[in-house]
Amino acid sequence: MAFGPRNLGLDDDEVRVRVRRALTLVGLDPDRFGPRSPFELSGGEMRRAALAGVLSMEPRMLILDEPTAGLDPTGRREILGHVSRLHRERGLAIVLITHSMDVVARLASRVLVLDRGRLVAEGGPREIFADPARLQALGLGVPQMTLLAQRLRERGLSIRPDLLTVGEARIAVLEALRVRGRSHGAL
Repeated sequence: MAFGPRNLGLDDDEVRVRVRRALTLVGLDPDRFGPRSPFELSGGEMRRAALAGVLSMEPRMLILDEPTAGLDPTGRREILGHVSRLHRERGLAIVLITHSMDVVARLASRVLVLDRGRLVAEGGPREIFADPARLQALGLGVPQMTLLAQRLRERGLSIRPDLLTVGEARIAVLEALRVRGRSHGAL
């Protein structure tokens, strides 16, 4: 984690400060993880240590290629939580390259869809996921909650088709059931 800052020509004290700060930013205790070999870390810890190594250089932008690949659900949630927090609290621009449409739905404000190196779609997540057939033709899916909304609509539940997250789906399903209950005379 000190490799980058050292190559920037920073003195040892500044390198130590940056490494400690970066480890803390990704949820790793500097006293516990700083002296450990990367080979002694779990997959999620390795991913966070690698992210700390980049953050120790104090970039204004992060480009992350499949940052959750190979991680268990807890590791995915942790790394995405750190990335989201870095964007929100530190103002870091994040370019996230992923095939996980659920991650895109949850985190992206702007989506670029590439096919064989060519830009084929661009817009907000709701706009991009509004055409699931096009995405499927490109070998991509849509978020699970968008699929859920589609299936519920096919079964007659009046629900928004553009749901992206679990939170949105919960609210929309409860509202649709409440409306359905009122229209059928039930509470």
